Amino acid sequence: MIIIPAILAAILFPLSLLWVTDPSLPPLTNQTINRIYTHKKVVALTYDDGPSKGFTEKILEVLKKQDVRATFFCVGERIEKNTDLFKQIYLNGHEIGNHTWSHELLLMKKCKFIKEQIQKTDNLIKSLGYEKTIFFRPPYGQGFVNLHNCLEKTKRKSILFDAYGYDWDKPGVKRIVKRILKKTKPGSIILLHDGPCSDPKQVVPATEILIKKLKSSGYRFVTISELLEIRTARKAIKKTDKKALKLALSEKNDYIVIAS
Repeated sequence: MIIIPAILAAILFPLSLLWVTDPSLPPLTNQTINRIYTHKKVVALTYDDGPSKGFTEKILEVLKKQDVRATFFCVGERIEKNTDLFKQIYLNGHEIGNHTWSHELLLMKKCKFIKEQIQKTDNLIKSLGYEKTIFFRPPYGQGFVNLHNCLEKTKRKSILFDAYGYDWDKPGVKRIVKRILKKTKPGSIILLHDGPCSDPKQVVPATEILIKKLKSSGYRFVTISELLEIRTARKAIKKTDKKALKLALSEKNDYIVIAS
């Protein structure tokens, strides 16, 4: 009788590790979002690990030029060192996310440590004038049961991603773009970096090329909050009479798809 549980454990353990180490896989809990399901061509562009002088400014210039708003998941320690640059991000209309204070892997950390990392960063972000919802993304996009339990207690979700180009490996502009385009689908959350792990000479031009290519394919760029609003609206559709909702929808909500 012991053999069956042992076999199951041998199968399930590596699978659980796969989900822990690959944020692009479908989430196992309601606390995690790595994309939304929609038929409309909307994507959210996100950046991790900044703000970084000589890097973040260049990303902001490209986004302004292309009239795109993104979401920046910032590290507390780097915000503290670059407060003016941090303010430029949200003053340019972009959204802010919390990427912990010191960017430590949270896999084996206790809830107390996780809460302190998040709260300290939240406090700094708010003290610098940011008043909107602060989203959260764990370092390296990884966390285990302890992280999910901690986030559940604080009624907070983990915003991950499903389209990324391994820009931290510095593979070159073409490869970054190719990899992201291959993974991108309606409702995707795209990951890039504006921190020390990546190269601005690759990420900045890759950003501009990605935006142009996705726009030419009919995609519209939204922030994380806008993406989540679409997700909420789709959930509402499932709970209400579809025909009545079709009549109630205004033209500005025409991006919501009503499944027949």
